[in-house]
Amino acid sequence: MAAYDGGKDECEMLVARNLLEQIEPSLDGAVVTADALHCQKKTARAIVENGGDYFIALKDNQPSIAKLASQRLDGLPPF
Repeated sequence: MAAYDGGKDECEMLVARNLLEQIEPSLDGAVVTADALHCQKKTARAIVENGGDYFIALKDNQPSIAKLASQRLDGLPPF
């Protein structure tokens, strides 16, 4: 768990990324969850480079990834 009192001009994505990069000792063994706003390469990279894994929601804010995911899951039964 981490907290950061960012300024009103700081965007949520940058604040989250900065926190993920600064967690000590690391994210080893941790799974980070985030909403679709954080479905960004830089955020995923910050998590993985600090030893974690991630589960990030995917919506149409990333249309090419959403289309690919839909194609790969088409026809598969739900969980």
